[in-house]
Amino acid sequence: MQAHAAPDSAQFEAVIVVEKEQHEQLDTWKLVDLPPGYKVVNSLWVFKQKQNNAGEIARHKAQLVADGSHQIPGIDFLQTYAPTIQLKTFRFIIALTTCYKLQVYGMDVVTAYLNGKLDEEVYMKQPPGFDNGIGRVCKLVLSIYGLKQAGRNWNIELDIAFKSLGFIQLIADQCVYVCRDPVSGSSTIVAVHVDDMTLCTQIDTELS
Repeated sequence: MQAHAAPDSAQFEAVIVVEKEQHEQLDTWKLVDLPPGYKVVNSLWVFKQKQNNAGEIARHKAQLVADGSHQIPGIDFLQTYAPTIQLKTFRFIIALTTCYKLQVYGMDVVTAYLNGKLDEEVYMKQPPGFDNGIGRVCKLVLSIYGLKQAGRNWNIELDIAFKSLGFIQLIADQCVYVCRDPVSGSSTIVAVHVDDMTLCTQIDTELS
C-alpha cells in the first residue's frame, strides 16, 4: 500500500483506521458470498495531504473508494447525471450578496456520498489491508465514493432534504435553493456544487 512507503506513513495509517471504522459505524456494506453471475469491483485507498493557507500540511486524509470503471451499465447502475451549479448563476448570487448585504458562509458535507441510497446490487472487494481472508465480498448498502451513480444518489437525497425544509428549487438552475421565513421575512439562498455549499442569508448569526 502506498501509505506504508510514504515519509508520513504513520499519519496515513492512522486516518486509514479512522475511515474504516467510520464505514463500519455507517454500515456502508455487508460481508456476503458473491452470488453467481455477479462481478465484483475493486476497492482502493485515495490519500491526500490537506494544506492550510500557509501551504503547510494541516492534516492527512484517507478515503476508501470503489473502482467504478468496471461497473456494467444497466446492471450496476442506471443513471449517473447529477447537476452542478452554473458559473454565471454563482456570480449572480455573489452580486446579490453585495446589493442586499447578505451574510455568506461556505461549508462542505463530510462523507456526503454516503448519504445516498444504493438501489442496485453492487459488490466490492474488501478494503486493501483489511481483507479477513474468508473470501467474502462487500455488498454495498450506501453509495460509496467511486461508484458511477454516487453523485446522483447524493443529489437526490439532498434535494429531498432541502424541499422538506421548505426550500424552493430554482427552475433556471437546479443547484440553487431559496427559502423565505414567513415570520421574519428573511431569505436564505443555498448554492450547491456537489458536496460544497455556499449559504447566503439575511440572518446575522453564526452557522454551525
